[in-house]
Amino acid sequence: MEKSFFAISVIGPDRPGIVDQVSRLVAAAGGNIEDSRMAVLGGEFALMMLVSGPAGAAEKAAAEVRGWAAGHGMTAVVKPTTGPAKVAGAIAEIGVEMPDRPGIVSRVTHFLAERGANVETLETEVHQAPFSGAPVFAMHINIRAAGKIPLDQLRNALQDLADDEDIHITIGTSL
Repeated sequence: MEKSFFAISVIGPDRPGIVDQVSRLVAAAGGNIEDSRMAVLGGEFALMMLVSGPAGAAEKAAAEVRGWAAGHGMTAVVKPTTGPAKVAGAIAEIGVEMPDRPGIVSRVTHFLAERGANVETLETEVHQAPFSGAPVFAMHINIRAAGKIPLDQLRNALQDLADDEDIHITIGTSL
């Protein structure tokens, strides 16, 4: 049986029940949520998911979500895609923590891209330091390092970046 895949993004004002409603629509249409990310950013709820299903089911699920979003003050983007990628290379988990300042996401991701590392997930937040209350920037990145340099060399280069930028970087691997 041939599967269809759709990447679906929904964004709009946060309120209880969004995930319930969207997941019910997908299931009722015969679709399957294979992968998803959801977060509240400011007052907006953002959802991304990979939906699959047998011929017609994924298309129906995508159409149902698009229609529901339009009727509930949400914006939906639906795009046909392929199944989950099977990418070679080791996965590295990178954590960054430092006093908050503009530009660090750009600096770190540019550094990684120059070395052929693919960012698979990236999450950031600003929280208050426990004693001083100063804003602290935290970033967690999962990369696949199948690029220009081996993972151990990437680890050393990231440590050099940490020293240059005066930031705390932790690096782990999960194979």
